[in-house]
Amino acid sequence: MSSSAKWETVSHKKKATQADKKAAQRALAQNAPKVDQMSPLQESSTIFSAAFSSNSAQKGSKSANGDAHGGGKKPGQQKKKGSEGKKKMEHLGSLDEALSNVDVGELKAQLEDVKTRCPDSPALWLGDLALFLNRKLLTKETDPTFPDKPSDYPLCKLSGAVQSVLRNLIGSYQERMLKMFHQHCIREIENDLPKGQSVNGYRVFLQLLAKDYPQFVTSHLQDYLEIFKRRQSDKATSLTILWSCVQAGHSDPVICLHVWSKVLLPLLGQKMVSYYAVAVLNRFLSSNLDEQRASQVLGPNEFFPILDYVFTPNNSLPSNLQKQLMAHYPRLKSIAFQEHRESNLRNFFPSLLARTTENCPEPLKTELLECLVFCLCRDPHCFSEWRQMYDTHMKQSSVLMKHIVSIWNTAKLPKMLLQETVRAFSVTNDELRSSHQGHKDYEDCQAVSKELLEKMSSFTFPWKSFVSVLLLAIITALALDILSSGGFQGSRSEEFLKKSGLYVVCKHAFTKVSLFSASAFRWVQEKTPIYYGKICELCGPYLVLALDKLGDLWTWLVVVTTPLQDFISKNAPIFLEWLLKQIVIVLQFAEVWLSHLWAVIAETSVAVWTQISPLVQHVGEITLQYTSRLWVALSPALSDVWNWLQEQFSKT
Repeated sequence: MSSSAKWETVSHKKKATQADKKAAQRALAQNAPKVDQMSPLQESSTIFSAAFSSNSAQKGSKSANGDAHGGGKKPGQQKKKGSEGKKKMEHLGSLDEALSNVDVGELKAQLEDVKTRCPDSPALWLGDLALFLNRKLLTKETDPTFPDKPSDYPLCKLSGAVQSVLRNLIGSYQERMLKMFHQHCIREIENDLPKGQSVNGYRVFLQLLAKDYPQFVTSHLQDYLEIFKRRQSDKATSLTILWSCVQAGHSDPVICLHVWSKVLLPLLGQKMVSYYAVAVLNRFLSSNLDEQRASQVLGPNEFFPILDYVFTPNNSLPSNLQKQLMAHYPRLKSIAFQEHRESNLRNFFPSLLARTTENCPEPLKTELLECLVFCLCRDPHCFSEWRQMYDTHMKQSSVLMKHIVSIWNTAKLPKMLLQETVRAFSVTNDELRSSHQGHKDYEDCQAVSKELLEKMSSFTFPWKSFVSVLLLAIITALALDILSSGGFQGSRSEEFLKKSGLYVVCKHAFTKVSLFSASAFRWVQEKTPIYYGKICELCGPYLVLALDKLGDLWTWLVVVTTPLQDFISKNAPIFLEWLLKQIVIVLQFAEVWLSHLWAVIAETSVAVWTQISPLVQHVGEITLQYTSRLWVALSPALSDVWNWLQEQFSKT
């Protein structure tokens, strides 16, 4: 029995071992770590991530040991602490209040503490201050882009002392270390914000770094787009990432335009981004933008999406935003065409012509045709581009030629180049007709080419120039006649008007006009007092009331501006005294420099005049000599012309 019992025990243990293995496998499958498909894979860990991960691990181990040695807490205490945390989250203040409550003394103490604990790890100092600001700026945010705040918010709401401490700390690091910390802040925002954690400390440091090192953003714009696509299901995180990109252009609108065109413009059609993108565009276009530098940023790849959003109806952009974008379009177009306009427009012409079809929306078609004519007028190389594209874009070419025919009288196109181009089109049309390769657009191109050639070869009389010259000649003849006769009475003009009958007509018209003006003047004299009395009767009380209100307003303004008046009366003499001293100093400085400058100019002028005076005298003598010869040669001809004119007037 004993032996059998032993065998039974051994067999029982073997079965239990198999069951344990199965249970262990199930537990392993249930407790295995799951991969978050939305979180980015960390390619390489920086010194910041390594330092903070080790620091958090140490904090976790300390808390675990504390729980082990200190024993468990009472359930009542845990519930009380949890309820207090919920109340704290419910009663979070605004971010403005949190920013104003950041104490510079506490910030310095935190910095000294981390320097004491980790003197050989400067990578921890920045990160520790960022975490400190995250705890201090724990607020509920409704919009991560702060639409109703200044462009440098929340940094601008921190006190100057706090900003000075942060800037001095950043200035003690090398650029390589700061770039790694910038990437660390972006990564932490991407990871922490979806979890509901505060990231306002990272925002402040991103603003500080982007102001002095905008290249941290501009050199990784494609990475920001990838992060946005990865996190676009989370509105707060994706908009925060875009907001951090825009901070690079806070001090330089050209950099802001570069970031906007590379990051926000491709996302303009998304409803989540469109309002923020248009708001950023409104902000930097209203600032002092250097259009010469901006034209290097806004090229064809950026201009044509803007063109489509502005002139294509029923697109993904809301109508109110489309109107705002349309208001900015002329300036964006001017910026795009700005740099080296005579050689830059050839880069826009092919895409403009390819988009010009008969089926495109009418506003877009009109704008494309205007841009094409503008390119042809400014850049002669566009004609060669047009000739190269003619075979494959006959429909677009016919639309453009029809437009040129319709505006022929007002367009200022180079006629020689246009004529050569249209003749080249005619040759191509003949080749297509002979080779039987023509298609449905061939006939339209052939007809409009002939019409355009006829327009260019036909002669049109310059009526405007002729009428202008004729009026100028008549006015000149009348003036000479009146001056030579000593007045209009007795002049040849009066004699000509009397003989032709125009004098009587003019005199009769003058009499009529005089009578009418006299009757109108009498009516004004009679009716003015009557209407003036009625106006005073109707409007007098309202004017008196308005004057009383203006007096009350003036009294209120005097009372309200009393502190300002006191301040000006107190400080104006001090300021004027300082200004007078500065003016005296500037005048003395200018007097010294002007005296030196006058001495140099006088000496140089004397030397130059000594050299060129013989030449000037020689030129004057030659000019007088040839002028006298010319007058002697022309005087007989002028006298003959004058005698002939006198004979003609005397005959009439």
